[in-house]
Amino acid sequence: MKEIYLVAGERNMLTAVAQGGLWANVGETTVGVDDRLRGDDYRRKAAGGAWRVIRTWRVRPDASDRAVHRRLKAHPGALWVRSANTEEFFFPGDRGDGSLAASIVDDCMVGEVSDVQAELPDASKLVDMVVRVVVGCGLLALLVVVGVPALLLWAISVILR
Repeated sequence: MKEIYLVAGERNMLTAVAQGGLWANVGETTVGVDDRLRGDDYRRKAAGGAWRVIRTWRVRPDASDRAVHRRLKAHPGALWVRSANTEEFFFPGDRGDGSLAASIVDDCMVGEVSDVQAELPDASKLVDMVVRVVVGCGLLALLVVVGVPALLLWAISVILR
């Protein structure tokens, strides 16, 4: 079975709001996405933390992620920065859960790849991912709210000494 997948690094997902969107990879595999992520290629890529599977699509055996990449490069909701990582795209406005990115990849699958069946991760993985994103954003906000005033107070106290 061949799949097209959408994955992102956990830290990229947690900081997506601050970054203005989500950096995620769109690729293909015939061995299953979990096995693909354990391979040398993904271990070498700077993921920004552990890889998280956002969504997979079962596709025809002759389907290719290159066709999806071409459509993504032309899509107004996805950006590709020329690099050695041909699978990495930026999805402006995605808040870190990958839902906007998945919708855009969905758009790019239509017409290029027929007989597509989308699969979401099982519910426990999806809940875990949402909890991590919410907690991460909350911690980031707490750090900004507490850390910035504390740093200012410290700087003022040093200056007044």
